[in-house]
Amino acid sequence: MTRFDSCIARVQSKYQFWFPWGIAILLFALVQGATLEKISSDVTTRVWQDGVAVQSTSSLYYHTDGTLVIHSTEPEELIIKTNRLGEMYAYHPENNTVEYEQNPDMSSETSQFYLFFQGLTDDMGLRRMGFRQSGSDFTDENDISYWDPPPELATRISKAELVHQNYRPIYIAIHDVADRIIQQTYFHSYTEILDHDFPRKITTIQYESEQDSVVMQTLFENIRINEQADSPFFDFQIPDDARIIR
Repeated sequence: MTRFDSCIARVQSKYQFWFPWGIAILLFALVQGATLEKISSDVTTRVWQDGVAVQSTSSLYYHTDGTLVIHSTEPEELIIKTNRLGEMYAYHPENNTVEYEQNPDMSSETSQFYLFFQGLTDDMGLRRMGFRQSGSDFTDENDISYWDPPPELATRISKAELVHQNYRPIYIAIHDVADRIIQQTYFHSYTEILDHDFPRKITTIQYESEQDSVVMQTLFENIRINEQADSPFFDFQIPDDARIIR
């Protein structure tokens, strides 16, 4: 898990639902290096834990100036606005309040999703985290690589396993020091957008213990670009009279 993932986990816990920040960054990465002005998508995220399912729905709006707006409508309305510097505003329309936080860990470049449309999916950011490739294998159509963690993670993680199929990353797993898988992520339902391979569905399984796990599945729909991506949320501004609570 990257610093970005840890930061996102804190945000998710704070708002008590799975906030699709990492997913937003995936779309953010899509427009990097492409001749686009803006892009938007509807996102549905479902989480299963202890036999209980929770669903959140959001719409994402990104402009190439670096502005990203996320309008979450379920389970509560929340509007998040951020930029490349990691300056984040969380606006609650119901009570006209806003929270502010600046955290470099929120930068898109610290997320593995950022790598999808940068041509850097060969290691899914493991090298940047300090991992070193220790081996590889081939089975059927799969290209499997194994990665040793940096010293600061070696007390908790023994290795990472990354699987590619037809040059597309389809699976990544993190093993603890007992060689048990503690996190799995699957990238599937690929489609092509502006010559980029894009996984419309992402499934992550986080193992809290041998008996408990959290499953999160995220689905992208209605991806729109440039003139098709027409919404006032691209120009959303926090109201001047919003009460700052942090």
